Amino acid sequence: MIDYIENSINHGRHVRVLRAFLWTASHILRFMPTYDYKRLICDGRMLLEYQAKRPKRAEDVLCNFSRYQSPSAWAITTYIANSINRGVDHRSDAILGSAHLAPELAPLITSAIKRRDGDLRGALELLDPTVGIYPARMNAARARRGIFHQLQDHLSLAVDGITFLQREPQQFLIPFTITTAGSAEGVKRHDIFRLALRRLLRDRERIRDNPKKLKLHWNDALKVSMTVFDVDGAVEIAGMAKALGKKAAETKLDTLLQIREEISVWKDVVDAAYASLRAKAEGKEITDGRADVVLVVPAAAFNTNVIDYPGFRQEIRFVVQTIAETLKLAGVSFRVEGRIRTHGELSFAVPSFSYHTISTDRKALHFKETDRPSRFSFDTGGYAGWSDFSSRSVEELDLDSVDQEKAKAFFRAEQVAVIEGNVSKYAQAELTFTEPLPERFVFIGLQVIGDAVQQLAYSSPFAMMDEVIDTCMQRGLSVVVKRHPQDKSGQISDYLRARVEKGHVTVSTASIHTLIAKSEAVCVINSGVGAEALLHEKPVYVFGKADYMRACFVCEKPGDFAKQFYRGRTRLTSDQLYRFWYVLRNRYAVSLRDREKSAAWIRTRVLRHLRETGVLPAES
Repeated sequence: MIDYIENSINHGRHVRVLRAFLWTASHILRFMPTYDYKRLICDGRMLLEYQAKRPKRAEDVLCNFSRYQSPSAWAITTYIANSINRGVDHRSDAILGSAHLAPELAPLITSAIKRRDGDLRGALELLDPTVGIYPARMNAARARRGIFHQLQDHLSLAVDGITFLQREPQQFLIPFTITTAGSAEGVKRHDIFRLALRRLLRDRERIRDNPKKLKLHWNDALKVSMTVFDVDGAVEIAGMAKALGKKAAETKLDTLLQIREEISVWKDVVDAAYASLRAKAEGKEITDGRADVVLVVPAAAFNTNVIDYPGFRQEIRFVVQTIAETLKLAGVSFRVEGRIRTHGELSFAVPSFSYHTISTDRKALHFKETDRPSRFSFDTGGYAGWSDFSSRSVEELDLDSVDQEKAKAFFRAEQVAVIEGNVSKYAQAELTFTEPLPERFVFIGLQVIGDAVQQLAYSSPFAMMDEVIDTCMQRGLSVVVKRHPQDKSGQISDYLRARVEKGHVTVSTASIHTLIAKSEAVCVINSGVGAEALLHEKPVYVFGKADYMRACFVCEKPGDFAKQFYRGRTRLTSDQLYRFWYVLRNRYAVSLRDREKSAAWIRTRVLRHLRETGVLPAES
C-alpha cells in the first residue's frame, strides 16, 4: 500500500492522496493487527513529511514511533536515504538506542552513518544480506551495492550481487540483476554475466507466463526486454498488461510501438544485438570471425532515466543507426554485439564503434553526449578526459586552420543561445532568480561523488575546496559553491555546513550562468560547468582531466591553484578561445539538432575511422 501511494506522489499526484489515505486508515485498518496498523500509519506520515520537504518532522515521527515498537524496513531505509545520507539527521542515536528496534535494522543505520562520514570499508563490514527478514536482507544488499559503486569496485559489485541473487532465487530483483550484469560485463567476468543474463531472461518468463505476477511486475518484465533489445517482446508484454487493465501500460505500449516503427529500417541490427546476448546467456563463445568491424549496440539506447532530456535516447539510436547504415553502404562486414553496461573499456581484435566507452589502442571510435544536450563527441580514446582530444596540446589541435571570423561568430552565437537561454545539462533556476552573493568571489561547481569521470580527478572535491578557500581567503576573495543537482552526499553536506558556519563559503542554488557571470574565476574537478564557464570567457581551473582542459589552468598537484591563480588572467587569448571552442564543438563533436547535416558529419567521421584503421583503403 505504501509503495502505491509513494509512486502516486512521485508521478505528480497531489499529496492529498496520502492525507486521504491516512484519514481512511484510522477507520478501515483498525481491524488489522495493531503492530501492522500502526507501522503503516508511521510509514505514511513519514512519506508525507518528506514529500513536503520537512525531514526533521519525518525524523520526529520515526523517533517517536520507535519508542514503542520497531519501525518497518521501509521506514528505516527511507530515513537513511532522506536524512542520514543527506546529513540532516539529528536523532539517529535515539532511534538506534530504542529497545524495540529490530536487530537486523540497526546495522543499516550504523552503516549509513559510517558511509556518510567517509568510512566506506567500515560501513561494508556492518552489512550482512543474509540476516533477518527479506526487506532487511534486500536493503543490506542494496547498501553494499551503493558502497561498491562509490568505491568504483565493480568486480566486488558483480561477485557480491550474484551471490545475493543466488540466495534469493524466488524474488524478482530485476534492477539489481541488471546492475550486477553490467558490472560483470565491465570487468569481463563472463561467468557472472552469463548467470545474471539467465536470471533476467528466466524471471521475465516467470512474470509473462503468470497473469497474477504480470499484474504486479509487468514493468520489470518490460525493462528486461528493452535491456536485452527484445523490442517485440516488450511490445507483447505491454499489450498483455494493458489487457489486464493496467492503465500505465497503454501509454508504454504507444511509446514502444513508436520505437519499433522508428527502428524498422535497422531492426536487423537490433535483433542481432538481442541474439548476441541470448548466445552469451547460453555460454556460447563469440568471436569476431570474418567481420571487418564490431558495432556495439548499447542498452542505453532503449532504456530511460528521469534525468534524460527530451529525445536523448532517440539520439543514441540515431547515431547507431547512422553508423550501421554507413557500414552497409561502404560494403564493410560487421558483427553486432549488445552491451548492457555503459562506461567501460572495450577492446576487440578488429576496429569497433561503441557508446560511452574508452580504449587505449585507438582501434575504436567512441561516441557519447557531451555537457550540451544533443551534441555528441566522437573520439578514438573515449570521452571527456579519456578522449584523445583532451591529450592534445593547443598546438596539436591546429587552431590556426579555423577562420578567425567564423570562429568568433560561432562563439558569439553560442553565448546568446546558451547563456541568454539559460541552457545547461540540468535544469537551472531562472536567470531572474536572485539571492545574496558576495561582491567578489571564485565559484566552485561540484559533481556527484562516484561519477565515472571522477576516476580522472587529480584531487578530491574536499581537497580542491580546501585549497581554493584557503587561497581566496589570503587574497581577500569569497568563495561560492553550488552542489550538483543529483548529489545527495552527507559528506558534502557536513563539509559545506562546517564551512558555512565559519563564514568561509556561500552555498548557492542560483543558475549556473548567474554564478559564472558574477564570479572572478571558476574551479571544477572536470565538470561540464567548466566548459560553460569558458563560454562566459572566465578563467577556469580544472582539478582533473577533461576534454576542454587545454583552454584551462590545470591543477595536478596541491598548491597548483595558488601558484597559477591571478585575477583576470585566462589560459588562452580571446582569439585562441574562439577557435578552440569551434574545434571542440564542431570537430570533436557534432550537434544532432539537424539530422540531415549530422548524419553527413557522422558518415564522414565513420569513413575516416575505417580508413585510419585500414578497413578501407586510404583516399588517394
